[in-house]
Amino acid sequence: MPQSGHGTFEYKDTTLYVGQWKLVNGNKLKHGHGKIVYPGGRNNRGEEQYEGDWHEDKMQGHGRYQFTSGAVYIGDWAKGKMEGKGTMENTDGTGYKGDWLNGMMHGEGCYTDLDKVKWEGIFINGSYDSKI
Repeated sequence: MPQSGHGTFEYKDTTLYVGQWKLVNGNKLKHGHGKIVYPGGRNNRGEEQYEGDWHEDKMQGHGRYQFTSGAVYIGDWAKGKMEGKGTMENTDGTGYKGDWLNGMMHGEGCYTDLDKVKWEGIFINGSYDSKI
């Protein structure tokens, strides 16, 4: 039996994965490069999708994630969460470019608000640290 390969997997909830995999303890895990498309939520509204690197079934490395809201994150991933350098662009024009940790803005970065005001500096656990 092959220990790795490339394939298409459709899950019971109609989630679709196309990409590389490897066999771990008899289970095929997403591993390498691939794309996954999650079905829309209630009332079939807005699917989500990720295309990028995987490590043993978790998003790891570099990738692009499009959320149900239409927001797009492009950047680094670790253990299935946004971590490292990345950019989030929201459909309302707001966005953040900078450091991420555990899925939150954390470290140096720049957030642009609805009025196009740029908040540059340090972010801690998703919030701007104004030092006031």
